[in-house]
Amino acid sequence: MNTAIVVAIYSDQAEVEKAIQALRQSDVDMQHVSLVGREGAGDALSGLYHLGSELKYWGPLSTFWGGVWSVLFGCAFFAVPSIGPVLVGGPLVRWIVEALERTIDMAELSAVGAALHHAGLPRATVLECEAALRATQMLLMAHGSATEVSRVNDVLRTTAVVECRVYP
Repeated sequence: MNTAIVVAIYSDQAEVEKAIQALRQSDVDMQHVSLVGREGAGDALSGLYHLGSELKYWGPLSTFWGGVWSVLFGCAFFAVPSIGPVLVGGPLVRWIVEALERTIDMAELSAVGAALHHAGLPRATVLECEAALRATQMLLMAHGSATEVSRVNDVLRTTAVVECRVYP
């Protein structure tokens, strides 16, 4: 991928909602924004279903994910070995599917990690992102030109982000 990418780690969905709202208010192209996270620990039943024209997620954070998926382009629910069930919105959905379809050796990376690595993140960062997901943190990211990503980075740094990095 010949674009820059910004990756921000958030500790809870309330802060992610605020960050997404800040991006929308800043007129960021939401088709370039992705979110990946876990529902959290516990024994709660969760699932994604499609009936007719209705696509719904059922789980403890269904309202949150429904709202996210109404703003981001694409949505998915994956069971990822070593991480667990993850929910994804945005272009990262396509990148994960492409990683799964490739017959490459992911060498200790999950499908999410392989997608992030293919998007241009260094292997060490990918491993940190996978660890954040295992710890039930959420990754909010955007890709685009260096100028666009810089603007997204500036917006995200005004929110309660745990960590935020830009990659060329």
